[in-house]
Parts: sequence; structure tokens; C-alpha cells
Amino acid sequence: NLPEFVAVAPEKVTVKGIDQILYHVGMDEKLSLLLGLLEKEDWHRLLIFVNTKVGVEWLAAKLKGNGLPAEGITGDIQQRKRFRLMEQFKSGKLKILIATDVASRGLHVDDISHVINYDLPQDAENYVHRIGRTARAGTTGRAISLACERYVYHLEAIESVLGDKIPVEGVDETILAKDVAGPVKATIQKSSSSKQRAPKPAKRPPKKGPSRNGRKPSRHPDGETIRQRLKKGYCPGTFFGFKPATEVKPKNKATKDTSAAIQKPDKKTKARSSEKGPKPQKQKPKHSHRTSAKRNQKQRSSDSIKTKNSDNRQQIKRPTRRGRPRKNSPVQSDH
Repeated sequence: NLPEFVAVAPEKVTVKGIDQILYHVGMDEKLSLLLGLLEKEDWHRLLIFVNTKVGVEWLAAKLKGNGLPAEGITGDIQQRKRFRLMEQFKSGKLKILIATDVASRGLHVDDISHVINYDLPQDAENYVHRIGRTARAGTTGRAISLACERYVYHLEAIESVLGDKIPVEGVDETILAKDVAGPVKATIQKSSSSKQRAPKPAKRPPKKGPSRNGRKPSRHPDGETIRQRLKKGYCPGTFFGFKPATEVKPKNKATKDTSAAIQKPDKKTKARSSEKGPKPQKQKPKHSHRTSAKRNQKQRSSDSIKTKNSDNRQQIKRPTRRGRPRKNSPVQSDH
């Protein structure tokens, strides 16, 4: 199973019956040159290639604004509209079709007189496929390319694939035509298969209320601020099971009225209290002689303890003389 060396020669590109022309033009004069070429050339069915989807929609709107029957197809267009436009182009009802390289796949029309590369392709092989749409079934055709400063860098690779230089023609002011359409905004039509995003909900207007230091006051879902709830006796720890020791009652007029009603009894309650008589007042017990003696005894004992402690602090040790015993100390005998 030894490897073998295989060499494949590149396929030769044969372009027969196609008249190729190249124009070097700036981006600002590109559309004017295209409009002038459409007036100058003798065409009956035209296919224009653009590199981007936005460019297809923009160029189609510009040509319509200048009174030319043009439509554009892209990869994101709806399938029904795509088939309808291709059938109109084949039958001859639609004279100008603008497309990208991806959208033009599957388009087989024999009678295309002109192919215009409004943008040079970024891939050199796509250039061969583009110009191959014309000059079919033994007929002749023309392939016109516009090289601007944005896509002119791909020209060298295209000519290397062709194996020859593309003939260049100069741009005269007589060829340029005026654009009548004016400014046009490109809008890409999305296919039905693409997911449509849900519309964003409308933003709620900000609530108006007193603010401190430029900050909005924190509010409860009921609409009350924390300070208002604290005044009513709300404790922040009730959610976790903590409650204040004493419940704070709200100071309202209703509570004042109830307290006043309790303090002022009715006539019936006064009559009942008068029948029962006044309540006996509790008298404080008088101290007996024994309790006073015990107190005096405790006070004396505490005073004696204090005096003993003070005497002990005042005693100071004095040094004794040599050969003489201390006072109040036992005398040591020689016997």
C-alpha cells in the first residue's frame, strides 16, 4: 500500500462568443456610468450581479426611480416571490434582474444579451460563472465589468484565471447619465422561514414621588414607602419570624376617641360602682421592732469588719535590736 503521486492539471477556461469590457470608475460615478451604458447599449434582457444583499436592494430601487423595469433577488427573499420573479425573467415580462451569486443559482435562461458585473467578484471562479450566463446555445453576448476602488484588488486573480487581460475602455463624460431617483434607503426583505422576534414591551412611565439626594424612594408593591409602613407599626424582620417586643399602635383620631371613651365611663357604670362602694386601698405593712433590730445588727457587724481591715493595714513591722527579744514574744532560755 505505497502512496502514489497524482497530478491534476487545472481546467482550461474557454470563453467563446463573449465580448468582455472593463471600466475603471470611482464609487461616486458608478451608478451614473451604469445608467449611461443602459442608454447606449442595445440590450433586450439584462442580468446584473452585486456582491451584497443591501447592494441589490439599493440598486433595484435606484433603477426603478430612473424609470427602468428592474427587480432584485437575494438569498433571504421569500420562495414564492423568488419563483415568480424568475418565471417573469424567463418569459420576458421582466427585462432587468439584479442578483447575488448565491441567489442566481438555478437560473438557466438562454436568451440573455448582457451581463454586467456592477461589483467585481471576490472569488475569481465566480466571474467565469457570471459571464457564462450569456452567449448560450450558439449566440453571442457582452460582459461589462465596473472596477471601483473597493473591488479592483480582485482583478489580478480574475485575469490569472482567464489567462488573458480584460480589454479596458475609458470613461467619457458623454457616457455618464444623471441620477433622477434621489436618495434611497435599502430595505432587505426577510424570508418567512426566518424567526421573527417578538416586539419589546413598552416601557412604563417613571412614577412621580418625593426623592432624596436624587434617589427614588424604595416602595412596597402596595405603593407605600418604608417610612410610611414603619409609622404604621411595620417591622422589617417579620418576614424572617422576628417581631418587636411591644407593638406600636398607630396614632390616629380613632384611637384617641376610643381612649377618651374608656376614660369617661357612662352613667350606668357610675351607678354600679356607687352601689358596690369604694375599693379598699392596700396599706403598706409597718416595720416591726424585730426587723429593725436585725437591720441594726447587720450594720454593726459590717462596721466591725471594716475597722479590723483598717487596723491590719496600719500595723507596720519594725526592726528589733540586737540581743533583745521582741515584745510579746516568748523568751528563749539557754537551758
